[in-house]
Amino acid sequence: MTLVRLGALAITELGRRPRRIAAELSGPLRAAVRGAVTAALDQLDLTQLVIDCVDLDRVAAQLDVEAVIRRVDIVGICRQVVIDIDLPEIIRESTVSMASESVRDVRMRSISADQFVSTWVRRILRPGHADAPPATGSATAAPDDQ
Repeated sequence: MTLVRLGALAITELGRRPRRIAAELSGPLRAAVRGAVTAALDQLDLTQLVIDCVDLDRVAAQLDVEAVIRRVDIVGICRQVVIDIDLPEIIRESTVSMASESVRDVRMRSISADQFVSTWVRRILRPGHADAPPATGSATAAPDDQ
């Protein structure tokens, strides 16, 4: 082996050595740095740091709101709202209430119509007693003018 070649090998080996040492230390060094950073961050109130140091309006202006909305499970949220407020029970209660009010309204209108018809029947059949109240009791009550 010539002296030149031996010198070249030595220089090459010296060039590899720092890289090899750096490669051997990179794992433990990264772990140590990660531990130090984690310990430092544990001592900070990151929320307050962001509030104090970050322009949230500027960050919000950069947001793609439509992309955020596309990521939201709106159907899932709606299902949970329906479950939480018990929408089927609300519908049942309102339907029963509406049906009850409708029946009551029909009954009241029927009573009014019955009174209207009764008044006209009395006027037609008994002209002298048009303002008399309708007869109560049995249908075979004795007429007043016998």
